[in-house]
Amino acid sequence: QGAELGVFGNMTAPETTVSGSLIVNSGASAQTEDLTVESGATLDFNATFAITKPVAQPRKAAKIQGTVLLGQDAQLDGDMLLESLSEVPALLEGTGQITGHVMAGAAILSPGNSPGTLSLGGLTVGDGAILDLEVRDATGVAGVDYDQLSVAGDLTNEGTFTTPTVIQLTSLD
Repeated sequence: QGAELGVFGNMTAPETTVSGSLIVNSGASAQTEDLTVESGATLDFNATFAITKPVAQPRKAAKIQGTVLLGQDAQLDGDMLLESLSEVPALLEGTGQITGHVMAGAAILSPGNSPGTLSLGGLTVGDGAILDLEVRDATGVAGVDYDQLSVAGDLTNEGTFTTPTVIQLTSLD
């Protein structure tokens, strides 16, 4: 806990649990069958991160209880479950691409990097999820003048009247 590990080459592990800070640098790659980012921990990557599966078994979704920071060249091949198990919500922030489906319960989705674009294969937002967007010029270009969340597949909002999905806008001017 509290430790930091940087990956500069290739990392392959059957199970990866981040309880401190794991940084996967540009040009590196990481591959695991089971990924967990614990509450208070950070996964920061600007490379390819693949969630693989053993033959004849369903692929597991990455379990995120802490923070995932995506750099411009980041690509996560797999599904992601953002879980908030403590008073601090799980956070997915940055640019890059997640090719799988992201399931966000009471978590924060913050696309862009003041501003920028986050691309997802699919998205389900649950009760109490927060979409945090920054806007510099609403009439400008998506991903340049305001944050953009691009969803290629299904987009499902499971927010309710009592615990809605919140869209939080911040002006950069």
